[in-house]
Amino acid sequence: MLSSQSLYHRNQLGQGQAPSELIGSSIVIITYNIHSAMSDSRLAAIEAELSDIHWDILVLVETWRLENFEIFATEAGNLFYGSGGFKGRCGVGFLVHHRHPKQKFIAVNARLGVLNVRLGSLKLQVVGVYVPDSTYSDEEVDTVYNQLDFHLRDCTCKGHRHCIVAGDFNARVGSQDFYDDISILGSGGLPDRNSRGDWFLQWCTINQLVIGNTHFESDAEHIWTYRNGDRRKQLDYMLFDKQLFKNLEDCGVQPELDTGSDHRAVQASLSYTTNKQN
Repeated sequence: MLSSQSLYHRNQLGQGQAPSELIGSSIVIITYNIHSAMSDSRLAAIEAELSDIHWDILVLVETWRLENFEIFATEAGNLFYGSGGFKGRCGVGFLVHHRHPKQKFIAVNARLGVLNVRLGSLKLQVVGVYVPDSTYSDEEVDTVYNQLDFHLRDCTCKGHRHCIVAGDFNARVGSQDFYDDISILGSGGLPDRNSRGDWFLQWCTINQLVIGNTHFESDAEHIWTYRNGDRRKQLDYMLFDKQLFKNLEDCGVQPELDTGSDHRAVQASLSYTTNKQN
């Protein structure tokens, strides 16, 4: 069994609420390779960037935080959940808007964290992941995919819970080819698939996870998520189980969130049913 820590956290929001009725609404989830969220000032800068954006959950990778497991309220009253362990590299975290009252968090390791949350009619397992880049061996990449498999099985076994996997996969999935499953890979990817992209796409296909930000067409300037000089690549993705994909309203680059990283954020909007106060 994977070594991990977990905490069930409930804050005081939502206690003693009045009777309610169901209405339609949307949840916004963003993933961002931040390249450091080590300090309180850095987290405050992130929240400042989010002030003009409607958001619910922010999945952060490369937080570079040292703590293996942490949870705390930020100065803005939002909740930060972190799974770290290495100085200056790796680290996964979740910033959850304070309007959401309860979550269960599993800190797996410095490359993987899991957040279970209920939002209205949706029970979600959100997995944040930072897959090793090309300087690491295939064996190290395989280890991360095996850990993902474990948590996907756990999500499936518990039933009636939808799965989202978000983060930096360090893989170029490329554009659609004639032999690809078009229900998994859409037509909104950048060209130039690499071997890690083949691996990533095969893994998504086996697990029937839809690569959300390839299913909304845009020009190349609005697709890339990573820049290195003049080179632009698509490395960051949001994946959805096929049932949940039916709720996906939009998924693509969120250019307004910019804290100086060489990555761009990817944002998804999902429809769901929520409660309205009487």
